Amino acid sequence: MSGLVFPTPVRGSTVDVLGLRWPPPVRRPSEQEISLEIECLCSKVSATIHGPVPVHRICHCHQCKQITGGTYGQFLLVRNNSMLTWRCNTAELKAFSYYVGEDESENNVKNVFRCPKCFTPIFIGQGNPNSNRMLFFVGCLADPTWLNNHKPEYELSTEDRCAWVPFIAQPLASSPKPEPKSK
Repeated sequence: MSGLVFPTPVRGSTVDVLGLRWPPPVRRPSEQEISLEIECLCSKVSATIHGPVPVHRICHCHQCKQITGGTYGQFLLVRNNSMLTWRCNTAELKAFSYYVGEDESENNVKNVFRCPKCFTPIFIGQGNPNSNRMLFFVGCLADPTWLNNHKPEYELSTEDRCAWVPFIAQPLASSPKPEPKSK
């Protein structure tokens, strides 16, 4: 034995290991199925998110601030397109694509989808356009009272958080900053 003594772990306790929480937070399976209506300002774009409660998160990165025009972006993460029922022609949605970081590959592209009439941002599709990973803006909830009982679970890019904005949820590990292009 090395003579090292470790305290007895306390059930439910966490520790920081290299800046990450261990054990990582466990999402308890939702026993409740949800049905959340999404719509734009003019009601031309509408959908229903149904199934288990999606992950609710906040992002403080510069791009999310620019897209939302606020101090952070707040999203519902939908990982499966089968959780959606659209009541509009999604081919009409206007998309703006931008790259995250310096590598202009399809793995680093994000697509912001907006209503073609009122330009309300509806969701961000991450990575490959065929991906099932979508971040729906919580501002598009038809009934925002759902948010009263569903606090965000995670915060991302907290190093970019405005100093006067309090921490609201469990911070996730910081993502590495993109390397500047060499000249």
